[in-house]
Amino acid sequence: MGIQNALVLSPITTVLPSSPEEDKGSVVSTANSSLFVFAVMASTMGGAVLILYWLATHNTIDVGLAFGFGVAIAGVCAREGSRTMFYVRGDATKALLADLTYGVGLIVVVGALSYRAQLTPTNVLLATGIAALWPYLLRWTAIKKLKIERKVLRQFWACGRWALVGVAVTWINLSAYPLIVGLTLDNAAVADINVARLFLMPVGLCITAWSNLNRPKISKWAATGHIEDIRKLSTRSIYFGVAAIALLSATTTSVYPLLEKLIGTTYTGLLPMVLLWSLFFVFNLIRSMLMATLLINADGYKQLQKISWLALTISLSGLWFLSPFGSIWAVGVLVVVELIQCILIGAKTLKWWSTSIKANEL
Repeated sequence: MGIQNALVLSPITTVLPSSPEEDKGSVVSTANSSLFVFAVMASTMGGAVLILYWLATHNTIDVGLAFGFGVAIAGVCAREGSRTMFYVRGDATKALLADLTYGVGLIVVVGALSYRAQLTPTNVLLATGIAALWPYLLRWTAIKKLKIERKVLRQFWACGRWALVGVAVTWINLSAYPLIVGLTLDNAAVADINVARLFLMPVGLCITAWSNLNRPKISKWAATGHIEDIRKLSTRSIYFGVAAIALLSATTTSVYPLLEKLIGTTYTGLLPMVLLWSLFFVFNLIRSMLMATLLINADGYKQLQKISWLALTISLSGLWFLSPFGSIWAVGVLVVVELIQCILIGAKTLKWWSTSIKANEL
């Protein structure tokens, strides 16, 4: 998913809204064709790798599981691809309907499998893929219309090659802290960190929703010179978002003693860590909303991947040396890393706003 987002989805969000009207058709056809090719390649490779893994660890091959895994990969890729295209075109309603169709279909199938005592990994993977892919079965003839324009593909690659580095670094960052904390402390500490983070997951979902809705708009405004509109949207969103997180944190603090009694011992004493995660998401929200301005061209992608490498170095070093002092220190490292990224990206974004607005005035 990260690779698809870097190579195809994020570049689409940058290139399509800023393209001239006469070029949008070729951009859309190249985007759809690229998504199809990527989904086929990813599902085939995923199934093949699972076969090799199964052979190496079990001395046998589970063809059904490998096939189900490949179908699931294709389904997830297709679903995310279609959602992105809906958002880029400004049609959030269709994206929501597609999500609801997928969700209801998957719940029904998994429920039926559970009722019939057939809830196996292979069946669940097949259900996941089919729930996402079945709407496309009615449009299989569209494969004949697939077409990739080299010019557009080069535009995608100009952004995607830098985004690929950034996605890889982000994936390592998010995957590293449970491993390092598990090695330096224990599994209980990892569980505490993740449980405390659950309180702020609605914020993470809102940040993703904001990006889906507004990144295409920002790319279009940048292409048409509406820089002041970008600045106003970003700053107002940051003010509102930070205020909402503050309200959520205050509410959580006030009701936490009651939650401890209702939920049980699992959540006892985690409020300090919950508040630290609140601070993390404050910086994450600001960074994400400012970052949208830089994601309007390939140069912005390049600048962001440099910051990602710095963040990775600080994150891994800090986690390794400070995690042994306790899980609260591990979350503290993540907060500091997010703050550093926020400052660096903020400085670049503010400079771009100032320079662009002055250029427009001239």
